[in-house]
Amino acid sequence: MSGSAQALWCLLLAVPIALVMWRRYRAGRRTLALLGGRWREGRFLNTFLVKWFFSALAFLLFFVLSVLALADLSWGRYPVSERYLGTDVAIALDVSRSMLAEDVFPSRLQRAESVAKGLLDRARQDRFCVAIFKGAGVPVIPLTEDTQEISAFLDAAGPGLISVPGTDIEKGLDAAIDSLEAVKDANRKIILLFTDGGSLSGTPETAARRAMGLSIQIYPIASGTESGGPIPLGAGRYVTDRSGERVITRLEEPVLDRIAAMSGGEVYSLDDPLLLTKLTELADRSRGSGIGGAFRFEARDQYGGLLLAALVCLAIFIGIRGVRWKDTP
Repeated sequence: MSGSAQALWCLLLAVPIALVMWRRYRAGRRTLALLGGRWREGRFLNTFLVKWFFSALAFLLFFVLSVLALADLSWGRYPVSERYLGTDVAIALDVSRSMLAEDVFPSRLQRAESVAKGLLDRARQDRFCVAIFKGAGVPVIPLTEDTQEISAFLDAAGPGLISVPGTDIEKGLDAAIDSLEAVKDANRKIILLFTDGGSLSGTPETAARRAMGLSIQIYPIASGTESGGPIPLGAGRYVTDRSGERVITRLEEPVLDRIAAMSGGEVYSLDDPLLLTKLTELADRSRGSGIGGAFRFEARDQYGGLLLAALVCLAIFIGIRGVRWKDTP
């Protein structure tokens, strides 16, 4: 229940009003006894008592209901379609081992997570979802405005979350698209694809065409450098080939260029010092409006009903006071 608590203090006036009515009843009863005499006292007083009781009750209800209406009380709740003025952003994060390369400090994956969390901190009316991928794509967090939940997940994201080896960008994009499409609304939808472009299976262009058909733009974040770097395994060890040489993972930018071109997006560089600013501006530029797929609950305003009930009680009071009752002289 909500409303103006200050107006409710007026309800205390109901007590002196009731006392005044009671005193008027006592005075009227004495007057009737004097005018009617003892032989007609019972007949007069019974009629007077009934009229007084119902008229007093109607007036008190009129007063109480009027105060409640003045207090603008509301109770009960009804669902309202939530209106969003932000952008729906899917973070598609590559968690394959190649993202552990340190050619982008401190590593590709850690920098990607840091940029994503920075964007969450700057979010304004935007909703985010997260999909991770390696040899398979997994939608892990559906569209939400709870950025803290996403930040907590990003802190723990890594190759160990998916057991399927390899890298399949197509499946990662499909998981992100599915998350965005799960909520049907008119919001602008974009995908931030954090990956080095290496894809051992799947066809990323197929997912890009699907996104284009759904008016979803993909903005690949090129995570890596052309010179590349070795893939650490921990404890000073690195991934090696059959000859024992360290495997160097390099940025596959042509793949990212095709994905962006096919979906109407643009490629950004993970090691760009202005990347976070650019992504924030991107979200602002993409900001749309529409009716969201979620609902919020609003309190039901009771002003009109209370005021109508108060007027009905006032009409009853006037009617009782103004209409002569049967068998009343």
